[in-house]
Amino acid sequence: MAARNLAAAESVRQAVLADTLSSMASVRKNNAGVMAIPFTLSKDGIEMQFATNHVGHFLLTHLLLETMKKTSRQSNVEGRIVNVSSEGHRFTYKEGIRFDKINDEAEYGTFGVYGQSKLANILHAHELARRFKVQCGYMFVFVPNFQHEYLC
Repeated sequence: MAARNLAAAESVRQAVLADTLSSMASVRKNNAGVMAIPFTLSKDGIEMQFATNHVGHFLLTHLLLETMKKTSRQSNVEGRIVNVSSEGHRFTYKEGIRFDKINDEAEYGTFGVYGQSKLANILHAHELARRFKVQCGYMFVFVPNFQHEYLC
């Protein structure tokens, strides 16, 4: 199974839902990304850096989450989600993630957009750890030169 088509989340969602994922169900690693590309929208109408660096990871993780939890319960093996990010979260806009301007070409800054996508990765990991503290097992965010670990 291909990991995902970065430009078409709907087709990926359908493939994931149709596929048997039990062999992948205890570990999920999110590690695709682009950086500082010209303004482009994905097929789903989302700014391409945010779509590639965050939305794709978010979607696939949440599509696999119930299967991961079920596999963890049945096997007594902790589920693991690894989000690979970068120091780029430091380049985000001063107000953080600008959800109301994600698709605004006039406000587009290549490094600000990259930074907000990487900040979204880290916040997603924090939220998963908070929500699934008892259920998920282990959460790990890898950022080159430092890391955040969340034991559930």
